[in-house]
Parts: sequence; C-alpha cells; structure tokens
Amino acid sequence: LCLTETEMIKELLTKHNPVTGKSWLQQQGTKGFIGRGLLMANGEAWHHQRHMAAPAFTRDRLKGYAKHMVECTKMMAERLRMEVGEEVEIGEEMRRLTADIISRTEFGSSCDKGKELFSLLTVLQRLCAQATRHLCFPGSRFLPSKYNREIKSLKTEVERLLMEIIESRRDSVEIDRSSSYGDDLLGLLLNQMDRNKNNLNVQMIMDECKTFFFTGHETTSLLLTWTLML
Repeated sequence: LCLTETEMIKELLTKHNPVTGKSWLQQQGTKGFIGRGLLMANGEAWHHQRHMAAPAFTRDRLKGYAKHMVECTKMMAERLRMEVGEEVEIGEEMRRLTADIISRTEFGSSCDKGKELFSLLTVLQRLCAQATRHLCFPGSRFLPSKYNREIKSLKTEVERLLMEIIESRRDSVEIDRSSSYGDDLLGLLLNQMDRNKNNLNVQMIMDECKTFFFTGHETTSLLLTWTLML
C-alpha cells in the first residue's frame, strides 16, 4: 500500500491507527532503543499512553517552555559569534541546540544528565538500526552478537541514568514535603504514576522519556537545518 494524497494519509493515521499500527519489525527494531514508548504503541496501549502524555503538550504548557528555547538559542548564538570566519557544521549545531532544549524541558534541573543521556541514545539508535538488518533471521535478537551485547550494555547505562534522575526527583519531593514532582515532562509523568499506579510504572516512564527525547530532537533539528539552508 502506497499513499501520496495528504488527506488519505491523514485519514489512515488518525482514523485507522488502531488497525494499522506499528509492525512487529518496527517494534523489535526499536525495543532496545525506546522500548514500548508512545511511538511504538498500538491500539488501546497507544490511546492510554497518549492520554497520559497529553497534559505535557497543552498550549499553556508549551508557552512555558519558550523561556528554555530562548535561553538555549542565545547560548548557541553567542558560541557561534565567537567562531566568525570559521566553517560551522550547522546540522550538528542544530542537534546540540534541540538536545539542550529537550533536556531542559524534559528533565528540568537535571538537564546535564539529560545531555549525557542524549549522547548515549544517539549511539544506541545507530546500533539498533544496524542490528535491525538481522531481524529477518529467526532468533537473531537472542544471539550474543557484537551489536546485541553493545545494545544491552548501552541500554543498561541509559536506564541507570534515568533512574538516577527519577530517584533524585523523588528524594526532592520527600525532603521538601511537596505534592508535585515539577512541571516538566518527567514531573508530569511521575505525578500521573502516583495517581494511576495500576496503569503506569517506572519502566513505562523511562520508555516515554526516551521516546520524546528521540522524536523531539530528530525531527526538529532536521527542520531547523533545512530552514537555515533555504
């Protein structure tokens, strides 16, 4: 099936998403990278996860993120001003910019660990893409191949960093006796977990954080790069 009409594509992706969904190959190819986040969910799981994440993307909430976007952009502009006359890889600069912004909006005061997380996810994405080529061979994902070992090691490191951020947020709430984990994406998901313990757990939160880090950074950095080139 190949669709090129925008209205038909819109209808397929909105009205028939539970039917079409993500294929087994897509889900297995990204399992070690973003797990079972919203991007790879199907059917009822997709509806449930979308409902959980929606409060982070309301108009008022996005307006609140603008200060982070402006601050990060100013820092990049100052850095580039120091390199006048030098050749600049604008694609890499846009990747750094979007990673900085997402680190701040997703993890707030833990944005330094978010940047470290971004570096690990970039490598993990490449390894998972390479390993996907072998999925057509039965049982290949269970073999202790070089790719599978590296993916497992990096995934463990990514989730260790995420757990440190989550535990730090929990400790802050406990010490300050606060009822809220913050208004960034991680804080909203943790608040949702406290209210819906049966429907959301720490692993799901980590998968959603990885998903939004990847999807938000990749598409935005490419769009900004293309816009500047035009």
